[in-house]
Amino acid sequence: MNEWVFFEDQLLRAGDEEALAEWHAIKIPEGHQDDWLARMDFVDRYNSGRYFEDRKRARREAEREERTRARRFRALDEGATTTFPTGRQVAAERTRQSMRQEDLARATGIPRDIIAKIERNSRRLWFDEACLVADALGVPLDQLRPS
Repeated sequence: MNEWVFFEDQLLRAGDEEALAEWHAIKIPEGHQDDWLARMDFVDRYNSGRYFEDRKRARREAEREERTRARRFRALDEGATTTFPTGRQVAAERTRQSMRQEDLARATGIPRDIIAKIERNSRRLWFDEACLVADALGVPLDQLRPS
């Protein structure tokens, strides 16, 4: 028990509130084997520096996810103008060729519900998807651009 108090004091002296919060979160009622193992793992990761590497990696992943989410949000903004293929052109070309959404989904590997969202312009058609759609429809990518 004293070694845990010593380590907690070490965290307090270091001023690492995030590590201290994680330390308090792993505490399980005294006497459990899991309690001891979880604490030892945390102490080992903290003292070896792996804790900081893991924390840095988690922050980078969270920032990457936030950038992706923000980019997708901006793409869905109706006021944004785009030169990317739009859903209306995809739907028009698909119906011109008497293709169903299911057929286009099978040919491209894009799920049918995603194709439906793209055609309704409620989801952006990404460039790699646009290339797949153009290949499946047998048209040049420029033909799918907005007029």
